[in-house]
Amino acid sequence: LIVGCYAFAEQILALFVTRPSTLAIAHSLLAITIWSYVIFGNASVLSGLMRSSGSVLYPTSISVAAIWLVEVPIAWFLSRTSLGLSGIWYAYPIAFIVGLSGMCTYYFFVWKRKPISELVGHRTTTARPS
Repeated sequence: LIVGCYAFAEQILALFVTRPSTLAIAHSLLAITIWSYVIFGNASVLSGLMRSSGSVLYPTSISVAAIWLVEVPIAWFLSRTSLGLSGIWYAYPIAFIVGLSGMCTYYFFVWKRKPISELVGHRTTTARPS
């Protein structure tokens, strides 16, 4: 899908943008970020896997930290360099890489080592007298 978007980027963008100067900007920004959605997708899958088992706090915290502690400050900083607008868009792949790294670290070194009873939310129930 990403290769197709790269190959037909101008035609796809032309469906939404008509001004040539805006189309050129959109094309360059798309080229910066589109490949990184594979990384974002992998982080989302790991996060969803862990959250579906009841481990919500850490995957969510990693996602929020990737946005607020990485993406926003880097976008702010890079936008003030010679990169300008492109610097904001470079912050996306950087944050996605950091987010996936955090998800993988938590998944392999913490979540996967939990006992099965914790992962499936093991609860003991007592029978109710009739």
